[in-house]
Amino acid sequence: MFLRIPKDTKEGSYELVTTVTYDNGRRTSVSKQMVHVDGASGSAEDLLNLRADSTLKAVEQGKGAAYTVMFANTGSKSQTYTAQVVGTESWASSARVDPASVTVAAGETGEFVAFVQASDNAEVGRKAFAVRIMSGDEAVGEIKLAADVTKSGYDSVQTALLVGFIALIVILVVLGLIIAFQRVRKGDDGTEEPQTYY
Repeated sequence: MFLRIPKDTKEGSYELVTTVTYDNGRRTSVSKQMVHVDGASGSAEDLLNLRADSTLKAVEQGKGAAYTVMFANTGSKSQTYTAQVVGTESWASSARVDPASVTVAAGETGEFVAFVQASDNAEVGRKAFAVRIMSGDEAVGEIKLAADVTKSGYDSVQTALLVGFIALIVILVVLGLIIAFQRVRKGDDGTEEPQTYY
């Protein structure tokens, strides 16, 4: 559930009443809880509510993943936003954000797609990075993301081929020994050479 707090709301605690109707309108559930609203800090025009389709994705070495980052313009006028990926320099071969900029009307939502590609020799493990949202030269929001870098599928195929090759050599050696033993046994079971009597 997404709840937008008006920018002119005074700081304080408020009772939030949530009513959910289900079972084709035959049942209703009501929940009450206290919510504390902090006063706006910085520019109220640029406050964002950032979320992502997933904050953690698996990425193979040499391959990439896309993260969709959604946000809302909670200000009172239209804003143009840009975004950048930060914190991927040590493990990613490339990182970019599409589109280059998004103009979002007041009270509306927008999204960026951040794409990161792990380098071929990236260290396996979890790598943290962030997508930073900018309005002009000012950073107005940042969401923390992570990539779980795993070994390349090519390495797995290479290992499987090596194991298969070794198994084939073992089978050929065993077959060679069996054939050799059978020939030796046939030589032992052969008839004796006829003797000449004088």
